[in-house]
Amino acid sequence: MSTPILAPDPLAALRTYLLADTKVGPLVSVGVFVNGIPSERAGSMPGGAVSLNAAGGFQLFQNVPVSTPRVDVLCYGASRRSSYVLHLAVQAALRALHREFVGLCLLHVARQESGAAFIVDELTNWPLVLSSWQLFAADQAVPA
Repeated sequence: MSTPILAPDPLAALRTYLLADTKVGPLVSVGVFVNGIPSERAGSMPGGAVSLNAAGGFQLFQNVPVSTPRVDVLCYGASRRSSYVLHLAVQAALRALHREFVGLCLLHVARQESGAAFIVDELTNWPLVLSSWQLFAADQAVPA
């Protein structure tokens, strides 16, 4: 009996894609995370970190195996300037995304939904830049 392949995780694939990017990788001293910075890594903050947060979305295409989740991208830095520099690197990487196979996930494209918004995290006072993106990814596992 074969083991069923679970649906691919587009946020995890996007995390891997950003970590491999030559401009983003060196700027994330803390890391790239899905749905928040883990508490065990919070002691390293503020520092270069990206959190890819599920932000809803809807199925644009009926009867087409493509998911289109909305992703809030939070870029943290030790200062407003460093969080913005990280945002610019992430923005460039996401704009360059075009049909990337990451494991069994096919990431088609990312479309920016909002520009940069400077925010200070209410709980921690860490500076961050928020932007929202719509990700287009295969809904089914796709071998490269």
